[in-house]
This record gives sequence, C-alpha cells and structure tokens, in this order.
Amino acid sequence: MSLRRSVVEPFFLALSFLTRLPVDSSHTASESFPRSLFFFPVVGLLLGAILGAVAWLVRGLPASLLWAALLVALLAAITGALHLDGVADFFDALGGGRGDANRMLEIMRDSRIGAHGATAICLLVVAKVNAFDYALAHFDLIVWLLLPTVSRTAVVPVIAFFPVARQQGLAKTFHAAKGGTPATVVALLLTALVYLTAVDFILPLFVAFAVALVIAFWAKRRLGGLTGDIYGTSIEFSELAFIAAWIALRR
Repeated sequence: MSLRRSVVEPFFLALSFLTRLPVDSSHTASESFPRSLFFFPVVGLLLGAILGAVAWLVRGLPASLLWAALLVALLAAITGALHLDGVADFFDALGGGRGDANRMLEIMRDSRIGAHGATAICLLVVAKVNAFDYALAHFDLIVWLLLPTVSRTAVVPVIAFFPVARQQGLAKTFHAAKGGTPATVVALLLTALVYLTAVDFILPLFVAFAVALVIAFWAKRRLGGLTGDIYGTSIEFSELAFIAAWIALRR
C-alpha cells in the first residue's frame, strides 16, 4: 500500500472533516475513512498548537476578555464553525422535536437556526470566552495544546461504537470505520500522552470523554443513532467540559 493511501489521504480527510483548512480530499479512497480516525488527535494537536501560539503572544496583555473572545473566534474560523452549527441543530431539535425522533431528525437536517439553537450557541460561546479568559490569566501551554486534542479524540469512540440515525450522509460514511480498534488505539495513546505530560490533566480528560459518551448514549436512545450534528455537539461540549474541569481543579 502506498504512503499516500495509508497516511496522506487519511490525514487530509481528517483535516477536511474537522477544519476548513484548504486541503483536497475529493478523491479519497473509501478505505481512508477508517484510517482517518487515527489522525483526529493529530488534527486536534495542530489546532492546539495554533491556539497555544496565539495565546502565548497575547497572555498578560490588557483586555484579556477581548483576547479570549478572539481566540474563541479563531477556533471557530479554523473549523468553519461546523461544530457550533451542530450544537445549534441539536438544540433546535431538542426544543422543537417534542420527543419525536423523526421530527428531531428532520429539524437537524434543516439549515435554518431557530431560537433554541441560537440561545445554545450564545450560551456556549459566553462560557468558552470566560473559560479562555481564565486560561489566559493562568497560562499553561499544555492546556491550550490538549483542549482541542482531547475533544477531537473523545469523538472517535462516539463515531466508532455508536450506530448512525440515517443511512445516508457523512456520518454513515465515517461509521463504516466502526470496529473499535481505531478508537481504542487513539484513546490509549492520548491517555499515555496525558500521563507523560502532567497527572493534573487526567481528571479533565475523563470528564471530557464522559460528556461525549453521555451525549452519544442519549442520542442512541432517543434517536436510534447519531448524526454529524451529534458529533459536532460532542466535540464542543467535551471541549468545554475539559477546560471547565481543569479550572475547577485549580480553584
């Protein structure tokens, strides 16, 4: 198997799925989708390196809340706000679906944002800005590196172990990667990485994974499976859970 088929294509596929960086994944072979899960933590680490570099440059400057907002905006820009859009669709479905799975799935398919989704995004962004402000005031490069890495890793077992709600779409394509091996390997590698960096991050790591899994279990029970919007919601809330747990341990 060529290096391009085994490494380059899966990496570019992970980049195109998790970010809006200009990479061409239009001619990706189907077998690259399972392998792309291995690169989710790598893409997360790349995002963390960008965030960490900018945070290092602005740390200690006046108006830290403004810089925190710009960092949240930077992360949203790099990812195309794709995961935030998933949060909006998820909460619109939650608020307007009235407990009916088919209705909730239809709402999530609608590209328009309703009141529930808009409120959820506003509250999430406010929470992230305040968390980032604290992280700037108590700067630790490991936090910035792990923040997007943990969340992009936490979604891997969600993709690999849980069924999809629809038989069409991107979620179904990635779910062909199920089987457990990719998810288990990357999870163990990340856990080992955390142990090697600092034991202070072990609890935030598991809190992040727990939040992602709770969302996945809920979606499986209520919707019969997961969608791309559920993946995005898992990423956003596991990211927030990680930094919130870290802040709680420091206080």
